[in-house]
Amino acid sequence: AIPRWLAGFYVAVERRLDPGLVGLPVAVCQYETWRRGAPDVGALSDRRTRSGGGGVIAVSYEARGLGVKRGMLAEDARRACPELVCVMVPTSGSKADLEIYKRAGEEVVEVLSEFASRVEKRSVDEVAIDVTEAAADASEEETAAGLAASHLADSDDSLAMARVSHEASRRGHEGQREHAATGGASPWSLSASERLLAAGAYVVAQARAAVTARLGFTCSGGVAPTKMMAKIGCGLHKPNQQTLVLPRAIPSLLRDMALDRLPGLGGALGRRVMTELGVATAGDVAALGDDAWRGFDAAERDWLVAVCAGTYAEPVKDRAIYQSFASSKTFQRTPLDSLEACAPWLSSFAAELWKRVEDDRARRARAPTSLTVSIGADRHATRTEKIDLGWGGSARALETAGARLLARWARSVGSGWRIVVLGLAVSNFEDLPKGTRPITGFFSTAPGALDEPPARPEPIPVDDRPEEGPDDAVEGPSTAPLVPPDVDDDVFASLPPDIQAELRDDRKRRLLLEHDTAPRQLHTRDKNIHDHANNHRRNDQHHRPATAAAKRSRTASQKRGGSKPGDQSISSFFARRQN
Repeated sequence: AIPRWLAGFYVAVERRLDPGLVGLPVAVCQYETWRRGAPDVGALSDRRTRSGGGGVIAVSYEARGLGVKRGMLAEDARRACPELVCVMVPTSGSKADLEIYKRAGEEVVEVLSEFASRVEKRSVDEVAIDVTEAAADASEEETAAGLAASHLADSDDSLAMARVSHEASRRGHEGQREHAATGGASPWSLSASERLLAAGAYVVAQARAAVTARLGFTCSGGVAPTKMMAKIGCGLHKPNQQTLVLPRAIPSLLRDMALDRLPGLGGALGRRVMTELGVATAGDVAALGDDAWRGFDAAERDWLVAVCAGTYAEPVKDRAIYQSFASSKTFQRTPLDSLEACAPWLSSFAAELWKRVEDDRARRARAPTSLTVSIGADRHATRTEKIDLGWGGSARALETAGARLLARWARSVGSGWRIVVLGLAVSNFEDLPKGTRPITGFFSTAPGALDEPPARPEPIPVDDRPEEGPDDAVEGPSTAPLVPPDVDDDVFASLPPDIQAELRDDRKRRLLLEHDTAPRQLHTRDKNIHDHANNHRRNDQHHRPATAAAKRSRTASQKRGGSKPGDQSISSFFARRQN
């Protein structure tokens, strides 16, 4: 898998576009939201900003060492580091346009797919890969090379990195620098299963080298028998390094690791476990007796014990491409209070989604079959309906369907609503039949035809809409994230959960300093957000299989009928960063 060290990856993409940024302290910052309506700035434009700029969302390692952190305002970052080069994210339709980063992530996935039987795309820079079958074909020399290229998870350096706090790990610390690998042991001192993991380390080293050679990005990686431990291993040594986690190293690696560094325990659940059980590390949890688990049901206890012991396992899912496209915006400063106010934004969202749908359809011969409008007001709500695009459709069709769904929601809640988050998404992709592509599909769109800002549509009368169906509405307490005011919602939504939590925490601290009466109310709202997210995560994990399937390739596995349950598998985590 590719864990989320997005701070480096966004900078890496910018450096590929502008090689003059290589070696300089660089920060990628949000556009200034108060300048809505200003001309869009495309990806190929000069986006270096000498003054102004919104919140910092990505920081190079050079800038980290000079005091620049995610969540700072660009002006504050320049004061901390006068030589800092700030690059503003591209904009389209008065909102952030992240297409260059998403495309770069897809390029990395395509390279990694050549080395793995299964590829699970988890975010813009996170992918899980299963390299078991490729490792089984490695020679003795290649196995030794994989071992030599890796840090061992139970080395003194690795154990020191495991004791770093969650805060220091996610913000960056002085230990995050390239240094020589420590995996110099002879492969013949390993058991057969350990040699297979060392061979997997060779495959991962080759995959990382291919990404660098072809795309100019460097990666950090982790190799382990399970996806969770590979992710933990990857975070130990970065940038541009890899860590091999042998089973015998897991107890010592986790013993002193802070509980909130474990996947799934960085938010409300982790705080609850630490408070109610009086624990601080994974080792503390592993040492608890049965009578210490009052207040936790059996499923929670079993999952927590497995995670803290390093035995929790889930398979690498074969999911190399995006399963949905979304576009959204936060309006916390100026909530939307009418369908007329929402209309131009739905038009903008639809235009953005349609560009992605058309591009994806041309490349993969598939189309979405569901459209969802997401509304964050007093309560969070979604409305979904089926769409039939096939090889046809248009941005206007998406816009009209979205407006229809929003009008249905508005009728159901009555008057006086104020929307702080509005979004549009397409999902449930289905393959299109071959040989049915219309002749228009063989012609390119006229340059710039899709780049014009969408015209503002006429408002759709509420009374003209069909009745709301009983099974397409989802509502609940508002889960609109506490987005920093200088970070666009589309940018925020694309960030990994740990970075989202970091930015939210910074935002909370600022608000608490500004408003003496805010702490109780703010805490309650944020707790609901984290509880909702972690409950969903736990419920999903309880129902996942406990073993990973190993396949040489998709074609080969289809011929064989797949792997047997219980087969040993090798998962790997990578972290992309700047070149």
